[in-house]
Amino acid sequence: MPETAGLSRKERDQQRRREDLLAAAEHLFGLKGYHHTTMEDIAHEAQYGTGTIYLYFKKKEELYEALLERKIGDYVEFVQGRVESVASPIDKVRTLLRAKLEFFEKHMEFFRIYLAEMTTADSTLHRSCNERRERMYYAHQEFVARTLSDAMQAGAIREVDPTRLATAFEGVVNPLLSEWIKQRSRESLCVIESFVIDLLLKGLEKK
Repeated sequence: MPETAGLSRKERDQQRRREDLLAAAEHLFGLKGYHHTTMEDIAHEAQYGTGTIYLYFKKKEELYEALLERKIGDYVEFVQGRVESVASPIDKVRTLLRAKLEFFEKHMEFFRIYLAEMTTADSTLHRSCNERRERMYYAHQEFVARTLSDAMQAGAIREVDPTRLATAFEGVVNPLLSEWIKQRSRESLCVIESFVIDLLLKGLEKK
């Protein structure tokens, strides 16, 4: 939830309505799917008149984009906050993965919709480049690279290009998460965590 300090009562009320609409949209997208949810459904779920939703979002795609940006922001804040609360460089690497998995598990229904849209060839939701989201993504990747670089400098992991390792880290974890979410797997995410940590810290070389 965004900070409300310094806002007028009218501004706080407007922000609360916007948050109510985003929460209703997230619930219905997860329950019914993006394409089967209407703006009227979302307004009704949030207990507002249909006209109210159009004061904040002109169309459903705009609402979805706002929700996606919010989720990315929440994800970055959650993961980085957890990592920064840990002192040991190697524990930071472990926490980086654990926090990512924890966030995805908590918001699984939303990410199922997101992944479905990402893999739809004719999806209109991801064609336009959102510069703010792109900046958020690359800033987070730099944070991941710094976390890995700190572990290298501490001698916890061997030295390689941290930027490439950050990309590889995401490239391993994201498909595993996607498959877990799509299959509605009952397998604990601890299994994925153990697999990735073992792969990251020990590699594939047979001793």
